[in-house]
Amino acid sequence: AQEVAGTGYLVSSGAGPATWSAELRRILGEPPAGMPPSLEAFLDRIHPEDRARILRQARRARTELTAVQGDFRMVRPGGEVRWVHGRIRPLRDPAAGAVRLLGTVQDVTERRALQDQLAAAERLATVGSLAAGVAHEINNPLSSVVTNLGFLAQELEALGPALPGERADELAAAAGDALEGADRVRRI
Repeated sequence: AQEVAGTGYLVSSGAGPATWSAELRRILGEPPAGMPPSLEAFLDRIHPEDRARILRQARRARTELTAVQGDFRMVRPGGEVRWVHGRIRPLRDPAAGAVRLLGTVQDVTERRALQDQLAAAERLATVGSLAAGVAHEINNPLSSVVTNLGFLAQELEALGPALPGERADELAAAAGDALEGADRVRRI
């Protein structure tokens, strides 16, 4: 069941020996006859950027006798990083007056990768919607500008003979440039 769920467990009484399940060893990339299990060995495998937070949670579980959980990264011996969801539950041993920690670790690397892909797709969809909205907002007034510039160019052409020669050419060139610029904006 642990293998199917991708969930391993560890039991620790603090310093010294601990118990690791075979599935936890697999998640950690540790061979069955590998390093002796201990809480310290497990904590050493936690990604350096996540270690302080997980240590705080483990201390809180032990001192407040409360369960804690969260996602963090584990680093395998070859350097491969795996995302896991960990849970720690304190167990009081009244006879010994000590608290043991029971922890489960589930490999969620593939789920995290899918969540990251989904988040990226949602960001792209948002950018696409924003671009479509901006294009729509630009195209509405731009169509009016293009229509009026076209009308102005036609009128200048009709009035050309009545205007001084050089002035008519300048006005026609300015209207043509404005129409070209508006057309470039429309294409963009």
